[in-house]
Amino acid sequence: MLIAMGLAAALSIFTGVYPWFLYDLLPMPVDYQPYTAAHVLTQMQILLFSALAFVWLQKKCLYPPELPGINLDVEWIYRKALPAVAVWVVSLGVYFRIGSLAQGQRWLERTFNQIYRHHGPNGIFARTWATGSAAFWTTVMLAVYLLLYFSGQLENLFVGF
Repeated sequence: MLIAMGLAAALSIFTGVYPWFLYDLLPMPVDYQPYTAAHVLTQMQILLFSALAFVWLQKKCLYPPELPGINLDVEWIYRKALPAVAVWVVSLGVYFRIGSLAQGQRWLERTFNQIYRHHGPNGIFARTWATGSAAFWTTVMLAVYLLLYFSGQLENLFVGF
């Protein structure tokens, strides 16, 4: 940053001492002379009288005193506000993540308990079924399928698929 400020100061001094280098770069011809006696005298008067006004206000105690404080500029947004918002968002995300993981774990436990209840050693699907019972239910499902197929309803059921 110091190098950039030094280069900017050197460029400003160079442009002030040799303004025709800048004027030659402009697209239109420039007929302006910055160092005429009237222009230099006018600028010096403005500078000296503004300095005199500050000195007079200081001597008469009319100039407001310097107060210690902090100037909050735009940089406050990315220096203080955005990190605080980021910390809040991350903590909120962690809170929801922990809650959703706990909820998912409870759901998985209930699902596995239901599966174990039906498929475990004493579950209904762990029992042996008689061959006649399986044949009966297979015949019932075939009969329902044939009734729906021949009545034309089966095609209407699967139109959207």
